[in-house]
Amino acid sequence: MKNLITFLIVFLSASVMLAQSQRDTFLNAPDGQTVNLVGLGVQRLWGVNAPTKDSGRPDGAAEAQSALQSMMARTKITVEKREYGVIVYAENGISINLQMIESGWARNGLSTRDAEFKSFEDAQQNAVKMNRGIWGPNRLSTSTVAASPTVRSSGDISSSGPTLPEKRYGSDDGKFVAVVQARVTEVNSVWSRFSWRIVLTNNGTSAKSIVAMLEFQDKDGFALERTSSQRSTIAPGREEVLTEFELIDAAVAPRVAGVVGTIGEPR
Repeated sequence: MKNLITFLIVFLSASVMLAQSQRDTFLNAPDGQTVNLVGLGVQRLWGVNAPTKDSGRPDGAAEAQSALQSMMARTKITVEKREYGVIVYAENGISINLQMIESGWARNGLSTRDAEFKSFEDAQQNAVKMNRGIWGPNRLSTSTVAASPTVRSSGDISSSGPTLPEKRYGSDDGKFVAVVQARVTEVNSVWSRFSWRIVLTNNGTSAKSIVAMLEFQDKDGFALERTSSQRSTIAPGREEVLTEFELIDAAVAPRVAGVVGTIGEPR
């Protein structure tokens, strides 16, 4: 619809399930987030972010690699190709990807638009609660960011940490307005938590269904991380607030200078 400033078209690529594989299909795990497979070569585990020696967060890299090596070596596997990596299913039907997150040696790398996000996020929260792997008390030093001035604006979001510049978007006829706000709420040696919210106002006479995509950028406008919201419908004359957070790697988070929103109609 022309009233929306940007249209977001989400292309869902079909995944390809490969045939059941034998144990010798697996060669080795170069690190805690990649596997070397016969016929496929080195493949990134989809949705898995593990510490690696070259990532700027090497603490736990050896343990993550060892955990993945052990999980892969003791089972037959089925490999499912995704656009940005593979899902490897163990003989019991549970993915190695999920098991790595459950073990605490990797974190959830999916966004809320991915179907497996909830199961990965639940697994991560359980690993945090049980102090497993990288979430162990001797590895993870968690602290709340020191207070900074509160940003005062329309749809104000109070801040207890560094706040990114607010972004406002509106349709040409002024009947639909979106305000994007984000701030850092927690930091540790592995990630920084960027909490965000989008205030959506529908001043028109008909309901609007939207999907929002956020892009965290560096000072030069280059994308560092992306995430998206679930589909939401705003009734005419109503305001709705979408809230969520994104965990950004500790090596990347200091470079985040702003957040840009794309607000569009779901397809």
